[in-house]
Amino acid sequence: MRRLFALALVGLSACHPGSSARPTAPPAPSAGVEVTAAGAPAEPVAAPPGALPVQPLDATGSSSAAAVALARLGERTLAFVADADDRAIVTFDVDTRARLASTPLGARPSAVLVTPAGRVVALGADDARVHLLALVAVDAPLVSERIIPVPDEPVSAAVTPSGDTLLVASRWGHALSIVALASPDAPVVVDVPRDPAAVVASSDGRSAIVLHAAGSRATHVELASRAVRTASLDRHIQREERSSTPMMAMPDDLDSGPRAPRKRRLETLTLSADQAFAVARLEDGRFVAPDVALDTGAEVSSGGYGSVETPATPAVATLAAAWTGEKAPDGQRIFGSHCLLPRAAATDAANSRMLVACLGSDELAVVRLRPDGAKVGMAIRMAKGPVGVSVDAQNERAVVWSAFDRVVSVVALERTLRVTSTTTLPCASPEPDEAVLRGRALFHATFDQRVSADGRACASCHPDGRDDGLSWSAPGGRRQTPVLVERLEGTAPYGWDGSAKDLEHHLAHTTARLGGRGLRPRDVGDLAAYLGTLHPPAASHPAPAGRVARGAALFASEETQCGSCHTRGGTDGESHDLDPEAHRGAARKFDTPSLHLVGHSAPYFHDGRYPTLEDLLVGVDGTMGHTAQLSPDDRSALGAYLETL
Repeated sequence: MRRLFALALVGLSACHPGSSARPTAPPAPSAGVEVTAAGAPAEPVAAPPGALPVQPLDATGSSSAAAVALARLGERTLAFVADADDRAIVTFDVDTRARLASTPLGARPSAVLVTPAGRVVALGADDARVHLLALVAVDAPLVSERIIPVPDEPVSAAVTPSGDTLLVASRWGHALSIVALASPDAPVVVDVPRDPAAVVASSDGRSAIVLHAAGSRATHVELASRAVRTASLDRHIQREERSSTPMMAMPDDLDSGPRAPRKRRLETLTLSADQAFAVARLEDGRFVAPDVALDTGAEVSSGGYGSVETPATPAVATLAAAWTGEKAPDGQRIFGSHCLLPRAAATDAANSRMLVACLGSDELAVVRLRPDGAKVGMAIRMAKGPVGVSVDAQNERAVVWSAFDRVVSVVALERTLRVTSTTTLPCASPEPDEAVLRGRALFHATFDQRVSADGRACASCHPDGRDDGLSWSAPGGRRQTPVLVERLEGTAPYGWDGSAKDLEHHLAHTTARLGGRGLRPRDVGDLAAYLGTLHPPAASHPAPAGRVARGAALFASEETQCGSCHTRGGTDGESHDLDPEAHRGAARKFDTPSLHLVGHSAPYFHDGRYPTLEDLLVGVDGTMGHTAQLSPDDRSALGAYLETL
């Protein structure tokens, strides 16, 4: 909805500001390429003649795919870089630090990996396709061998230890695709909760573990039965309750003796998880995922957004090797790191540690892995925008891709990490507007005093310009994080209460509540310029037209009155009394939000009280339209229409 509060996103391109724009149609495959459509198996295509025998350095798929993957070709070590800004896969020689070739993908690659059979897998985030590519010459573009359609926005992939199955997580399509690499059959698609952002296979290859970028959860998928179990990543910790009047244990007779010793009273805090964009499997079968633990605050109104004391802390979620989703994972808060936007992770097994690429703080952080948990180690500075890391254990080094500066860094895996070389890759795309680049940098900048006093960036609450799926304590009561993508233009006034007439005033309120110094007019313009370049993926699997048409008719009808406030799915710019159950002193009137992208922003209502659109359509009857009387089929049709907005 349209309530903006702590802006945030990931994204864009350093050399092509339109790289995240939706294509009007998926690019046509080149001659000889196999395209597997759902339900329509295609004949297998023979491997390109002369395909070179590259071997992945991570042959067992122990980490979720990132923006850089390493492989061996004879004595050479090659890096394949998913260059989202240039919409290409770059072949890079790690030893000579030479850019060997660039393969235009026709889409924005979100991740890359190398299979045990020597194929390079690139995920097309905005064409909803998996591209299987072969290396035929080290200094030539990769050759397209097969294209596999999957649900919208594939962002992470992994191979099973046997190497015969590819697992693909589609974030916008909230799905896991199971691809048999040696078969022409269409993928098996399993529906999972929203925003799956990282996937890895279990050590026996029977299960997939999925981490989600929003909603504080992890999912276990049994590959044979397709059974799905999801557990919360919330952590429960205890601390001494803060009180101006200390709790005292008093004797029965106040006059008979001295007071008993003061007793501590502990309170339990629930910390939600956010920024779960990576997961790795350890040699003992456990799974570890860097994330951020969030204290979203009490149910009552507060002066800011979430807890003032511990709003965001770098953390690690640990799942047992036998974890099947039936209970919450273990988890720890890790102090001493600035990694509030973890984006990729790789294990350095020889040194019992995990390396984490940290966007925003521009660091490569070290997490020391122990049988009884994890402990933060040192971090080293990287070029701007680190989004991928891969480990070359044989040569005791790691390779990091920093997308904002377009730099490939080689890091020596010594006791203290050390950058040994940096190489800047050229870009074939046009140079972007400077305001867009400044806005992107500001949006992701952690520990920027203009934005907040506690380290949070805009992207902390709005990864990729979307939302974290959480509700936070705020001055007017509990408030849900809004989606920002395509919801700024023409939707003023801003804020849940509609109190900000324009974006500059709204951001002034936001940064003040986060303890920041505030933004200059140019900063606001830069953020708006950057946000204006971001778009959701195109829908490649739309709902049946008849059901959507029925839902559209219901939306516009006098019976439901949905369209009376949400004109054509937008906003009337007015405030309405929608919360008769509001606590005394809490706001009752709320600005009408835009419904654009509402189908991807659960939970719903200003305080996130409704987990699904179905719950919302029943729960708000009488205060926000009239929908409870609809039949289940009509409510389903209305929901299908809302998901197209």
